[in-house]
Amino acid sequence: MPALTQPAVHHNSDTLTVSAQKNADNFPLISIVMPAYNASAFIAVSIQSVLDQTYSHWQLVIVDDASTDNTVAIIQQFSDPRIQLIQAKKSGRPSRVRNIGLKQCNGALITFLDADDCYFPNTLAKLSKPLRQSDRVSVVYGFAKEVSETGEPVAQLFNLIENEKATPAIADDDPAFALPATYNHSWFSIATGQISCVFPGLMLRRETVNAVGDLNETLATTEDYEYYARLFIYDYNGIYCLSDYVYQYRIHSQSLTKTPQHSAQLLNDSIQVLDWLFNDSQMPAYAQAYREKAYTDAYRYLARERVVHNQNKLARKIIFKAAADAVITRQTFYTTFFPLFVRALLPARLNQWLINAKRFFH
Repeated sequence: MPALTQPAVHHNSDTLTVSAQKNADNFPLISIVMPAYNASAFIAVSIQSVLDQTYSHWQLVIVDDASTDNTVAIIQQFSDPRIQLIQAKKSGRPSRVRNIGLKQCNGALITFLDADDCYFPNTLAKLSKPLRQSDRVSVVYGFAKEVSETGEPVAQLFNLIENEKATPAIADDDPAFALPATYNHSWFSIATGQISCVFPGLMLRRETVNAVGDLNETLATTEDYEYYARLFIYDYNGIYCLSDYVYQYRIHSQSLTKTPQHSAQLLNDSIQVLDWLFNDSQMPAYAQAYREKAYTDAYRYLARERVVHNQNKLARKIIFKAAADAVITRQTFYTTFFPLFVRALLPARLNQWLINAKRFFH
């Protein structure tokens, strides 16, 4: 496998430039980067969710990746001056599209929103609060509430706990939810695959983005995970977990993650990032103890996603590749992958019932 090419660590003067970013010390400008490609079915709802924010000092940078539908026409129907449309040449890589958007960001704080997802009305206020209150915090992240193509609630793969049932862990001043006791929040847990984190739930300081660099355009997928790994190495302790749902993640038939073509690339890129992280990066020595677990969790997650999307044959191929990976011991393979392999042999309808019933699947 070819070595992972790292992007530049620092932006130059032609990329992120510091400007007048605050209308008050406590309410800095927040720049939101929204990549879009053939998003006409959902993008109006996504844009409206930004317009509906209780935190009004924001800039929305929408980068259209040469859509062939009427995505651009829909965007142009919104006349708010805080919305900026960039029509880019076709790249097909979310990392490239997001990097184009980052170059146009003027905010002291930066976040991301996909064109098929949407914020809750208080998302920007909640995500920015820890950053506004403490200079020690460099990144904040919250959680997704999964919804169907039509916006209806669906079974959640991860659930926060209603606050009256548990003692809050790392949370807001008056949280509605708490983290499960088994949730091990840290950049280290994200970098080694123990927990997941996604771009629409993430908010960063401009200084952090400048220091860590661009998203890696050599990756067709997993650019988010590779970026989190670099964030972890840059600032081990600067991440704050907001125990709340901060956006709606729409599960729909047009999603790239549903396609079989995406699966092989996702697996290759994931292993490439792990090879870099554990062999070539400046990861602290104590993290090497989690090497096998990180590879195991990557294979397991990718195989599980194929089962969720009723692609059992692909799930079995991923499991077979895990069996051939020298990093994963035989004992780990049998204890981790055998139950999932059984799941990948079941009919799609039975698997869907098990998912909805939250049985044998975690």
